[in-house]
Amino acid sequence: MNQRHTELAFQYIKESDAIIYLTYYNHPFSIADQQFIEQLKRTKDTFTLNKNFFIVNAIDLAKNEVERQEVTDYVSNRLAQFQLQNRLFALSSKKEQDQQTDEFQEFRDQFSYFLEHDVSSLLVNTGLQDITSIIHLMKEKISLQTLSEKERKETIDKWSIHYKRLVQKMDGVDSQVSYLAVTQEIEQLLHYVEKRLSMKISDFFKECYHPGQFVNQQESMLDCLLSCFEQFVNLMEVEIFNELSITTVRIENYIKKVIYSHIPSSDHVHLEDLLIEEKYVHVNLQEWLTFDPNKIHAPYKSVKQFIEKERKEQLLEYFQVKLSETFERMAKEYLLDWTKYYQEAYNNALQQVKKDYAEQTTNYLDQLTSTINEKDLTVYQKVVENLEEIKRQLAQ
Repeated sequence: MNQRHTELAFQYIKESDAIIYLTYYNHPFSIADQQFIEQLKRTKDTFTLNKNFFIVNAIDLAKNEVERQEVTDYVSNRLAQFQLQNRLFALSSKKEQDQQTDEFQEFRDQFSYFLEHDVSSLLVNTGLQDITSIIHLMKEKISLQTLSEKERKETIDKWSIHYKRLVQKMDGVDSQVSYLAVTQEIEQLLHYVEKRLSMKISDFFKECYHPGQFVNQQESMLDCLLSCFEQFVNLMEVEIFNELSITTVRIENYIKKVIYSHIPSSDHVHLEDLLIEEKYVHVNLQEWLTFDPNKIHAPYKSVKQFIEKERKEQLLEYFQVKLSETFERMAKEYLLDWTKYYQEAYNNALQQVKKDYAEQTTNYLDQLTSTINEKDLTVYQKVVENLEEIKRQLAQ
């Protein structure tokens, strides 16, 4: 998996309603699989729903039920290691195409239920909020009509003062002061990114420099080692991209959390989900390296020298030191860049919230007082009854 594919996959992860991850009976969990699954793990706490479905295809290749269960258990255990809720299905697309089995039915049932109930519930909850707001408005209007003219004027004046204070409170939020918490969050998130990347060096090194890479070696030792290094850098780049990409999502969510915490609580305002300007991430690890790969690998003249004389471990230790230093420099650079970038994104989002809050408050007050002299409350009462019935049905 290269970075371009990783970037595309991450966009799908963020924007999709459901994710079906397909692997195969004869080669489950390659290193690319592991990196992608780990990215799913990183994202699972940033979404409202668990939208992941896992399929082991070509299960018909199993010679018997024991082999089938062994592969299924292996994949299930690996998913558990990534702390992912296990919705795993062992299927045969070939048999399904030939209509030889009903294996797909359980998957169809669970997937359909997810779309019809879990995904739909998010839309229902949004609808319930809107209905509750309208019911509240109608009841306030009804209550207003039962008062005397003097009492109505006093009530409207009181409402005007109350809502004006709410708008002033929202408008008084200082973006510079409130952004300090976001700055601290960015610094902390990048610190942990740096530490996690350093911990991955050994795993990726062993994956790329294992003895199997030198079997039937046709090229020179240096070329072979440089090929290993290229794979190693590619894995690290994908890992860095994955870490930074999910960090941008966490920062965006934290910005929303901070801004929402400053919004005065009120039944009359229902703001749309904030859109934080997305930070594009691109990683070229080679540009950050402070050493020449050719010089580092040149001393190793043979496979025997590289493996048997512990020179391999020396190379690993060198990478651990140099790359850890590189990740530290990257974290500092990203901190400077992102702090500035998200300051502007935060200010824009906060100003939009202030504007929307003021407009909705003004509109709500206008709606409350628009029919102040009406005497017939039947229409409003009927609207409230109908909406409460719809609300009960949606809540079931």
